[in-house]
Amino acid sequence: MSWRARIARLLSKDVESQLNLASAALRFGKLDLARAALDRVPLSDRDSAAFHVVAGWLARAEGNFAEQKEQFAAAVKKEPKNDL
Repeated sequence: MSWRARIARLLSKDVESQLNLASAALRFGKLDLARAALDRVPLSDRDSAAFHVVAGWLARAEGNFAEQKEQFAAAVKKEPKNDL
């Protein structure tokens, strides 16, 4: 996970790097790091299916099931044929 964090720091404006870091942080139970990575995603890039999926995973990890449902619904709306 440290290499993901390093990449995200070097490419702080790269959305994919931030989402990858957030996903890795979630796998290791580092919810604060996941939230920080998602917070670094510019507002203009937060309306993608990928962002909504990772935000949904974070909401689930935090026990916020209403937010999880909202985020996953937004992801499905963006990419209805995506099984994730």
